Amino acid sequence: MKKYFLFGAYLILSLVIGEFHPFSRLPMYNSFPNYAYIFYLSDENERLIPYLKYFDYSKNASYIAFFFYSICTQHNYPYGTDQEDPDHLEKTGKEIMDIILKNEDTTPFDFDTLKLYRKNYYIHNNQIRYTDYLMYEKAISR
Repeated sequence: MKKYFLFGAYLILSLVIGEFHPFSRLPMYNSFPNYAYIFYLSDENERLIPYLKYFDYSKNASYIAFFFYSICTQHNYPYGTDQEDPDHLEKTGKEIMDIILKNEDTTPFDFDTLKLYRKNYYIHNNQIRYTDYLMYEKAISR
């Protein structure tokens, strides 16, 4: 009975208060996209590269996603829901790779090639599916 009361109170507050967080109809607050991007690195044998073992970008691998969205926005590339143009993905991947490797000249790598992938998870027919896309690969000079 208590939960129905709370639900009713929330509903009434939503109608009375209107457009005010957390009672908002703005898409940023009330909807979620049908996709989720994950970025990862691998070597020439498709083995995953642990980001923190080799790269120190504020100790946070999530910056790859930040770079992706920032670069796409900066160049006015459309992104999201797997709509990226392959040419734009390659150019964005190159820029991300340059940022990742910028201060890593002294890091001893135990691989010859570094690959940047973007995996897109989405829901289709009530199932979670994904596409995997190689954005960029670079030979590592030793």
